[in-house]
Amino acid sequence: MSRGRSRARTVRILPLAVLLVAVLLVGATVLPAASYSTGDVGRGASLGVADDPQAILGLDTASGVRIDHTDQLVVVTNNLDSAATVTVTLDGDSATKADLVVDGVNVGNEYTTDLNRSESSTIDVYVGNDTSYVGESIVFDASADGTDIDAVATNRSAAIEDSTT
Repeated sequence: MSRGRSRARTVRILPLAVLLVAVLLVGATVLPAASYSTGDVGRGASLGVADDPQAILGLDTASGVRIDHTDQLVVVTNNLDSAATVTVTLDGDSATKADLVVDGVNVGNEYTTDLNRSESSTIDVYVGNDTSYVGESIVFDASADGTDIDAVATNRSAAIEDSTT
């Protein structure tokens, strides 16, 4: 008779053990995520940015630039709560077609500046005198490295137009 009682106890304990394990697994996956009230965005994290002068990294991008001319490419504005280091970089073959220009000075394929809160910088671009560029685009990335958060805007572009139009 003792074997019958042992089997009855096992049958009653098994569903309780399965239920307990399930509750622990659910609790382990849900509770840690819900228990944080603040977080820290590390250097590896980034925040996407829309082409919008009022965004966290404000971008006012030109719709087009002309060959053999220096035209405004983008105005970047630091809308973070603190100072930030802002960088604009020409991407891919745009670096062979054009150079960034700031305050009338050719700065090459990348320009970095420190901007205080709500401060802006205008970055121009000189596109080489090659009519084969017409219809293509100048592509660039912009980023802001702030005290508490970083913002990244990739693959922004301005169409290359004929300078005679």
